[in-house]
Amino acid sequence: MLQLPATSAGSTIVGAEGSESFDPSDIPSWSGDASERNLASSDSRLIIDKDFIVAGESVQLRLQIPQFRFRRSEPVAAFLQISSASPDAIAAIQDVSLRLTTEQGNTLRDITPPWTHDTTRLHGMVSVLPDDSWPDRLQIVATVITGGQQALRQKADIELFSPAATITGTEPAYLKDDEWLIPVTLLVNQRGVVSLSSSLTEETGALITHLNSREHMAASGTMLIHVRSSLITPSHLKTNLVLRDLQVRLIPDRQSAPLGIGDSVQPYFVLAPFQP
Repeated sequence: MLQLPATSAGSTIVGAEGSESFDPSDIPSWSGDASERNLASSDSRLIIDKDFIVAGESVQLRLQIPQFRFRRSEPVAAFLQISSASPDAIAAIQDVSLRLTTEQGNTLRDITPPWTHDTTRLHGMVSVLPDDSWPDRLQIVATVITGGQQALRQKADIELFSPAATITGTEPAYLKDDEWLIPVTLLVNQRGVVSLSSSLTEETGALITHLNSREHMAASGTMLIHVRSSLITPSHLKTNLVLRDLQVRLIPDRQSAPLGIGDSVQPYFVLAPFQP
């Protein structure tokens, strides 16, 4: 039987100097009920649920990653839970581990956290500081070993990136000719054409329009999002509209440079009321 250390935190942060316990509340809440994966957004969530049989009983594995794409400057976090209505199934589990590997399966680091457990469930959370030498594409691999059975594995693909351009805020929109112009401020880390796609919605989330803007930027500054004036009704002028579903790409000036991935300091921006 797997000897699991009881711990109130069930979490570990792993860095160059080893590991230490930390409070799970330090990680932003990213739990959810449905599986989500949006490869174009850095704030998307990945949840993998898998059923398997242990000791003749059904066991559920959940591997949860707060987002598919992580900045290289931030920890990579993961949560693993194994549960069953049968205590015998949990008791039959001999070992559970988490590893961070390359796409080819080569282990970069063992990131197995201390497990919190009871008769029908075990779970743990880990947060790992990326190493500069790690490739952009990685896998988090959960392995469950039970008596008399082949090891069960579940993988989750993730990516590391350094933002080529980051949305830092917005400024009040203004009307020019037959268009509303929404200034968006960006921190630009390399010269190139910034491509920004987004959705303009009402406060309720009702869609007004999808927006796409492109502008060459040699340094940090402001780019303008153009909105046809006919799309903004008098009722819209009385409320705060919202810019959401933000996706940023940068086409570098250097021919050999790869497409740059952008980011935003927050997933949406509530805009100041439009003033004619």
